[in-house]
Amino acid sequence: MELLKNSWKDINLKEYKKIVEINNRELDTPLEKDIAVLSVLLNVPENDLYNININELKGLLQQIEWIKTEEYTYTNKIKKMNKLIIDGTEYEVKPDINKFTVAQYLDFQNFWDKRNEYMGNLLAVFIIPKGHKYNEGYDVIELADRLEEIFTLDDWNDVCFFFLQNWLISTKASLLYSDWQVKKMIRKTKNKMEKQELMKIREQLQQQIKHLP
Repeated sequence: MELLKNSWKDINLKEYKKIVEINNRELDTPLEKDIAVLSVLLNVPENDLYNININELKGLLQQIEWIKTEEYTYTNKIKKMNKLIIDGTEYEVKPDINKFTVAQYLDFQNFWDKRNEYMGNLLAVFIIPKGHKYNEGYDVIELADRLEEIFTLDDWNDVCFFFLQNWLISTKASLLYSDWQVKKMIRKTKNKMEKQELMKIREQLQQQIKHLP
């Protein structure tokens, strides 16, 4: 048996989720958890590892000590990403939330709140096969599963940071436009009560703008 995973950067999303699930097992002993994690990294059934020589198991477990000692770190690169080639098919990365369909936006909301559980599903919300609309003419569940197989943790963070950057830019632009509109309304209105209400709204908008990175 040969171990090909030597750091967190080699771990794909599906493997990462399995490792997290194993670490959360309440009834397993530490050794049972180590064997289960080893089975993920070797891509073999857990039961197969209970039939190998104890010295071979010890040697393999020594090779995955980094799981316990090496903390996953990510350097925020926020690199521009417009398209991806997956299995020979071109996919477009569409991170502009203002251009989402209703179905796309609802799925985004559902998956974002549980993004560590639905990593592939979240990615599939804004990674769309070229020439298609969201979840039309292709299997979005199948795509989500495939994305978890090919995306590493670094890939996941690259796309999420790219999405968040675009989300913040879009949010800030919307708030600035709203602030400009309210400012115009304040200048035009002659009703004191209305002006006071508008000034409160503008103050809230400016506070939101101020707290954006």
